[in-house]
Amino acid sequence: MSTPETPNCVTIVRPFTEAMRAEGMPAYHMLGGVGSAALCDTATIIRSDEKQIVAPDGFVLSPHRDDGNLRDVDILVMSDRAEDAARVHDVARATIGDRLDVDSPFTFHSLEQLERQAEHPFGWSALKTFLSDRYIALEDDGSIRAARKALYPFAVDLSPESLDTWHVQAGEVSIPVPHPAITVLNYVTRSVSGLRWKDTDKVQKMATAIFDKQPDAVDWIVDGPGREQFELARLLHTLRQPKKDPQTLTIGDRLQITPVRGDLRDHPAFMLTDETEITQRAALALARAKSQALGTLESNPTIVRLFQKHAERRAGSIVNNT
Repeated sequence: MSTPETPNCVTIVRPFTEAMRAEGMPAYHMLGGVGSAALCDTATIIRSDEKQIVAPDGFVLSPHRDDGNLRDVDILVMSDRAEDAARVHDVARATIGDRLDVDSPFTFHSLEQLERQAEHPFGWSALKTFLSDRYIALEDDGSIRAARKALYPFAVDLSPESLDTWHVQAGEVSIPVPHPAITVLNYVTRSVSGLRWKDTDKVQKMATAIFDKQPDAVDWIVDGPGREQFELARLLHTLRQPKKDPQTLTIGDRLQITPVRGDLRDHPAFMLTDETEITQRAALALARAKSQALGTLESNPTIVRLFQKHAERRAGSIVNNT
């Protein structure tokens, strides 16, 4: 009698990755999930020259979290077209079904949208923003002319190298993912509260493994292609910290996220340079209040568990920049 195969996210997403190789399908990155788990594994090999993350033989990631909930599938479509996201979603639903929690893939937004947001510093989109988003301007041929990552009231440029596609190789399965260092940066720039409590252990483990295998990854983040997003991480960390005695956050024993000193209104990433001082200070006060309130809620495991189970999928339109 054969032994039932162990449920594994790798085999679940394989039909999706194979279907996405069809001609005309948009480029995409799978965020978190298999990529993050592989990077946390000390036996994983990172091949920078080939842009590969090679998971160890027999690598398995359960489709369920430790709390029993299904893992979700986060897919960033490298486009600003809603129809591209819809096409990817159709493929995901057809190939993955209900074996993982397939939320709607998300795209970049247009830079024009970000500019409109800056023109209305206390509009609804600014008030509801708790998570970062990515914005692009495209050339006529569809290539990316400019890209930014923003979490109101801050926005930073994205370097072309930071948008590179790597691949997780898990057996015969190849999964498009971001640069390993960008995976770390995504976790510390996703929420207005900075690094979320529920992600802390995973990110510390992942960063330690990455920096052990890629010692130059810290320089890549601080002074290289990741430096703009690292600066956003510093700004978000600063919002979370008390003004009188802000503390440094160390990631993976090597990457130090230090608070930004001085008036945040003078920082190049501050979006509201043309507004009055009263408006600028009010926007920063709002961002700080949201950061500290959300950080308090996120540190409560009961609230986090209930949110993941009952509200997370419906919250996207509430907490994103859109």
